[in-house]
Amino acid sequence: MTCIFDPAPAAVAVAVPAGDLATIVHDLRSPAAFIAMGSRIIRDQWKELSDHERGTLLDRIAAAGDRLSRLAAQLLEAAGAGAGAVPAPFDVAELVRATVAEAAVTAGGPSGETLTGPATAPVITVTVDPGVPPASGDEAATWRVLGNLVSNALKFSPAGEPVAVAVTAGDGEVVVTVTDRGPGFLPADGERLFRRFSRLGPAGDGTGPAGNGLGLYIARTLVEAQHGRIWAESSPGEGATFGFALPAAGPGPA
Repeated sequence: MTCIFDPAPAAVAVAVPAGDLATIVHDLRSPAAFIAMGSRIIRDQWKELSDHERGTLLDRIAAAGDRLSRLAAQLLEAAGAGAGAVPAPFDVAELVRATVAEAAVTAGGPSGETLTGPATAPVITVTVDPGVPPASGDEAATWRVLGNLVSNALKFSPAGEPVAVAVTAGDGEVVVTVTDRGPGFLPADGERLFRRFSRLGPAGDGTGPAGNGLGLYIARTLVEAQHGRIWAESSPGEGATFGFALPAAGPGPA
């Protein structure tokens, strides 16, 4: 077991199993090595490089730095996810609409590409049942959960295929589902996806896309900190549905 320290003023030691530490080191080392190599090339070969080559290399160094920054932020969030705020009522339907609008603008990321090719304008549908009440929980944490699920759905969906987001209510809960038409995964792996550092391919063989395996773990921790639940359903080749439910704060509009 190894401890990683948050360098904040009040340092927090995070227990990390040895196997997970190897994953963290690998994810940190790859972009760090590229930054070091690219910097040396710029230092030693600047005059020999064309303007285009210089620009391309600098862009790639910046992208590697962004990956390091995102990983560091996710590691810190994973360490603190679960502290939670005092529950308060908030409009889940409005939060979903705002999150989808943001995702539509940022889809494809800085590279302008998804896993299935060049990014195109995403197709995201939002359905809200009448009379959905407010949820009781942490609106900021729920925004992070929604952003993760929607961005994952867009990443795995073939270009032009819609992602469907639905908001419903029942049994004292507000329920959000995000459905894509991507490659899917084995039903038995639905729970495994939410484990820390878990990465799966469509066949559950660990050949999934590049990533650090923290996003869904953080989403689960944030939802459970709000006394909610989260799940995933799929079959290979049939897309996937990720959903979560939070306690309802009260009755919906009449």
